[in-house]
Amino acid sequence: MGKEAPVTGTFGEYREGHFHTGIDFSTNGEVGRPVYAVADGEVYRVADSLTGFGKAIYLRHPEGRRSVYAHLDRFAGAIQTWVAHRRRGMKFRDKLDAAVAPGELAPVRKGELIGYSGESGAGLPHLHFELRRDEETPIHPFEFLPAPTDRTAPIVSSVILTRVFEGAEDLPGRYWIDLVATDTSEYAPAYHLSPRKIIYALDHKDTKTILFDRLSYASQENKRVGLIYDLRSSGAGGRYRFRLFTGLPRPRAPSAAESPALDVSRVRGDTHVLWIRAEDNSGNATETEIGIGTPHPASPTRGEGLMFRPSEGETRQLASPDGAVECLLAPSMFYSSEAVSVWAGSSGNDFTPPHESVLPVVSACLLEPTGVPLASPAVLRFRVPVTMQIPTGKLAVYRRASLNGQPEKWSFVGALADTAAGAVSAKIDRTAFYILSDDSVAPRVSFPAAGRWSRDDEIHVVVSDRGSGMADTGGVEVDGRAHEEWYYDADRGWVRVILTRVGRGPHRLAVTVADRIGNVSRKEWTFRVR
Repeated sequence: MGKEAPVTGTFGEYREGHFHTGIDFSTNGEVGRPVYAVADGEVYRVADSLTGFGKAIYLRHPEGRRSVYAHLDRFAGAIQTWVAHRRRGMKFRDKLDAAVAPGELAPVRKGELIGYSGESGAGLPHLHFELRRDEETPIHPFEFLPAPTDRTAPIVSSVILTRVFEGAEDLPGRYWIDLVATDTSEYAPAYHLSPRKIIYALDHKDTKTILFDRLSYASQENKRVGLIYDLRSSGAGGRYRFRLFTGLPRPRAPSAAESPALDVSRVRGDTHVLWIRAEDNSGNATETEIGIGTPHPASPTRGEGLMFRPSEGETRQLASPDGAVECLLAPSMFYSSEAVSVWAGSSGNDFTPPHESVLPVVSACLLEPTGVPLASPAVLRFRVPVTMQIPTGKLAVYRRASLNGQPEKWSFVGALADTAAGAVSAKIDRTAFYILSDDSVAPRVSFPAAGRWSRDDEIHVVVSDRGSGMADTGGVEVDGRAHEEWYYDADRGWVRVILTRVGRGPHRLAVTVADRIGNVSRKEWTFRVR
């Protein structure tokens, strides 16, 4: 799509908890740009939702491949008419995701207008485009479609060596080797992309490749992002940190025979050279050689903590000395034999959390080394001190999401309350620093400046929450009656109130919102429709 719609997100990039399965094209903050079919085909599925892909069109092409066009503002021609018919009787907030029977819509020709770009669903204005081999297998679009013109090669920033920690005093030679790299486009230099392909070799032998060319929804490959990217810092500051020598040419679960770390002690010689070639979608490449020096010390650096070693083959219930935190770990939850140290306790009980927090800390649990992905979730259980006056239902588990010098950020993980047992639990998908924190503060609601509005307008009510985050629940009333045409825009932090069905004159608007813990705010405001 050239200079007018540069690529701002590419296939296989790191996203929180998954890989990106398509290409994002920028629309420079605009909505309403025409979107055309990439090839002949038929519309076999249409979605119209306030979340996820928003308004999306799915085409099936003669050779069996599918193409997906998501986050549209509206559909074109007969597709718009078909959607309007299917939505009859549905409420504004109801999700439509429907199959199109053969012959219901005329075939689509290559280059035919099918919709207009927008910001429906998740994200700000852009077009998300996917190509799929079948319904369950996204493939890299630029394998079959021309890549955009670009002359900027990827940047290889650094190589990070970390000695593998397995619970012994020192295991010589076993290192995690991480590559930090990023790519930009000459037409959108502010956006940082992941390289498409990384080729590397130790001492110019046994060349290995990380290639982002396909994923699979059926085998859950899309969720195993932590096997390729380091979870602690990938995506932060626009950089991507790749884990090398995992035996994983593509995102997938390793077999038992594959080593998750490089055993340099089995390679002859005292010094080694790591050769790296990073390529982008347009074929630009950067090559470099880096000498392997002294690795960082093994984590954890703390001398205390409960130890879990997957290599021992035993399931263990680990509990802090004061009984405040429990975590059930099993060997099947881990992809490698690397040991995990669990360091936990409640505040004020001879326990000092390892990191300062902007949130109040009731109890804390640090699983080191941080950023290790789990093959299946573990349950982290915090017991609430009996001396606390805070209701169990106002407590939640949070994960420290930013490390390595990035600004502190806490992510809500879960809040499964067991009032009878006085405990709060959450499922975790990685090793990290977790805390149990109080969230008794209701969300903030701010109305826009006074003014007159037309029936074509939207009223944007700003909402925010410092704790667990906003939930997509609540309600809107106009003049004391429920108003259906509203939704929560998580990307902008707005409650969008659509005025199409509101008559002229003065009105009273009431907005009720809630956070994920259940704290509720309600605020009223007067406006006028001209």
